[in-house]
Amino acid sequence: MFYCKPFVDSLENWVTVWIGDLNEEEMAEYLDELGGVSDNEPISKFSKDLGRWYDHDFIWYECSDDKLTVQEQCINVGIESNSLQQEIINSSPADKIKSILILWNSKVVCDLDKRVFAGGQLICLGSWSEESPLTD
Repeated sequence: MFYCKPFVDSLENWVTVWIGDLNEEEMAEYLDELGGVSDNEPISKFSKDLGRWYDHDFIWYECSDDKLTVQEQCINVGIESNSLQQEIINSSPADKIKSILILWNSKVVCDLDKRVFAGGQLICLGSWSEESPLTD
């Protein structure tokens, strides 16, 4: 069962971004969809933290063993828009990160400082209006 208010709403042409220091194995575990859950239960640890279901097809992520600049991780995860890259860089409290997580077609509807993701290992930077490369 979901125990918290949804953190994001589904909204086309918006994107929500998290950064942190999760490695590939930790990110895969965080996003792992357990299967066999009912309609009112989270499908993954990420879903539990979000307080809602999400379309896993709208998830992009990139992890590295070493910390890279935020811009390098934006490029690695496939963000082509220079303006979105700059928004992410400007919002980031860190210069270098190991991981970036993107949820397309979503917009934050809660206070950014009130929600913990991946036990505090991921920080949500916010949401931006951006044409999505993915559609429903």
